[in-house]
Amino acid sequence: MTAGAPSKTAGAAEGPTLASKLGIDEDFLKQTNMVPKVIGHRGALYDQPENTVPSLEAAAGHGAEAVEIDVFRLKCGRLAVFHGDGSDATPGGLLSYCVVDGSIVNLTAAEARGLRFRGGAHCCPSETLDGAGIPFLEEFLQHAKDLGIEVKIELKGSRTEEPVIEMVEAMGMIDMVTFSSFHHERIHKVRRLRPQLHSDGSHVYRTGALFAEVPPDFIERAKTVDATEVHLRYDTCTKERVDAIHDAGFDSMSWFRGPHNMRRDIDHFSDVEDEDEALYGMVALSGVQAMCVNRPDRLYRMISNMESSLSGSDESSDASIGSEDEDEGKSD
Repeated sequence: MTAGAPSKTAGAAEGPTLASKLGIDEDFLKQTNMVPKVIGHRGALYDQPENTVPSLEAAAGHGAEAVEIDVFRLKCGRLAVFHGDGSDATPGGLLSYCVVDGSIVNLTAAEARGLRFRGGAHCCPSETLDGAGIPFLEEFLQHAKDLGIEVKIELKGSRTEEPVIEMVEAMGMIDMVTFSSFHHERIHKVRRLRPQLHSDGSHVYRTGALFAEVPPDFIERAKTVDATEVHLRYDTCTKERVDAIHDAGFDSMSWFRGPHNMRRDIDHFSDVEDEDEALYGMVALSGVQAMCVNRPDRLYRMISNMESSLSGSDESSDASIGSEDEDEGKSD
């Protein structure tokens, strides 16, 4: 929220609320049993340039257990970690990230390595952009492995499935990676290429079916591509849908939009003032197992406070029981 900006509390009834859209109780502070996994969206993009090793390290420092990144295949076949401008139909634009025209998919590794971040897409402090550029997937994964941080790899560009799988295998990180995409045929290809199962029948290679809007048959679509996880946009992550995901045997994750789109969403909802603990608490009430957020520090702090509250309640309960035992002993 911008300093000095008026609170929405007084006008909360004037616009739609996120809580009503999610169908949950707004008073999340009374429900402290929902503890989702913390995933940094593109790392910690308010601290360091998104989709970079410093952003990964910042997310780990904030308590994130995993990060989500975007991967493209360059013209030369090299794999780069980058989000870029454009829609999911035409992703990878360079203009607002590097102030050059074109798409990352048309660059060679040398050309991509030569670019430097500047422009309006970045939300991190300007000094962190000095010398920062687009990393290759292998260096990002090596740092994640060293830190013990799991990675959700969104197959953002075409023809990424096989080379990404092979790189993850070569680095011995199969159990640390989930492959995801809005283009469900990409994760279906991952499944066809690697159908292996554990002894308990679960898939060795984890895949996530990403949804922006949620169709009525979203569970069937996830089953069709044999996904292991379903990833819903935060404002579509209702308890009813999350329950359906779990009942169908999938794991669940909510994902938050990039910072610029989140600001527009926050302006839209009358009960939301920032991407903060209050917003995260509403989404956590759905029972979702993991949350991919732009502010992993805030989500981690919320969860720490929840766990401290639960621990305090348990201690109070134990103390009360002990006191009752003492009283009973005296009465005897």
